[in-house]
Amino acid sequence: MPAAAVTLAGDSAGGGLALGIAQQLPAAGLPQPRRIDLSSPWLDLTLSQPAVQSVARHDPWLSPAGLVEMGHAWAGGDDPADARLSPINGPLNGLAPVSVFIGTRDIFYPDVCRMRNRAAAEVTTLDVTVCPGAVHVYPLPPTPEGRPQPPAS
Repeated sequence: MPAAAVTLAGDSAGGGLALGIAQQLPAAGLPQPRRIDLSSPWLDLTLSQPAVQSVARHDPWLSPAGLVEMGHAWAGGDDPADARLSPINGPLNGLAPVSVFIGTRDIFYPDVCRMRNRAAAEVTTLDVTVCPGAVHVYPLPPTPEGRPQPPAS
């Protein structure tokens, strides 16, 4: 299957992994996929951005302390801030078009905003859909926020 027929997609930790894979493709001499779709991606294992703490108070599912501990375990002794583990620190230029879906009550929202700002500064194609009041991976559970909306007439 040609890369132009492939979409890399992931949610939560899988979203960070999908973006990280796309960032590593050029170094391996491989082409980018057609597109990259991410839902609530975990972009920074360190969750060190101060805004994370204020959003965490409103996230009913995830907490920074537990996630940082899991991030250290996933890093296996490597630096969790390394771009291979925290794709927020990796290259955005040269990626396939990226779409991100995130809610404002998602602990990963501040890092998605940070990535959106970087992409704009680097003139990289990044489309972010923000759902006010929605929680982590909001498109997946059977909630009103996750239901497809009819086209505007």
